[in-house]
Amino acid sequence: MSEALYQPALLAHAKDTAHVGRPEGASLEARADNPLCGDRVVLFGVAQAGQIVRMGHTARGCVVCKAATAILAARVAAVPLNAATLAAWHRDLDQLLAGGAVAVDLAPLAPAAAHPSRHACVRLAAVAADGLWSAVSEA
Repeated sequence: MSEALYQPALLAHAKDTAHVGRPEGASLEARADNPLCGDRVVLFGVAQAGQIVRMGHTARGCVVCKAATAILAARVAAVPLNAATLAAWHRDLDQLLAGGAVAVDLAPLAPAAAHPSRHACVRLAAVAADGLWSAVSEA
């Protein structure tokens, strides 16, 4: 199981520190916890014009959780987070975990589809992103 799941690309994303920490100017924060395994994701966001233009994070837990969080942060660095991009993230995760089409940036997470116990690890950053987006939407 672990050999198929823990491929070099997944491990590289889990070690990626490009977006770790609170970016300068971040006024938003959201946290998601997985009480079953102890994983925790904290996202920090910089909002501008009704979207999140920069995001940082801390992720504590398994390699899968850390990699998924790093991939989400890289997406936000490329394209700001708004209602449409957050919906796309959820759709892409749903497809990946159902064993369907896999977005290129999510390919390192694809082996997790075969391990239902890891699905919550893949989704934890999305749960935190929902909270971050709620803070923007309510402002």
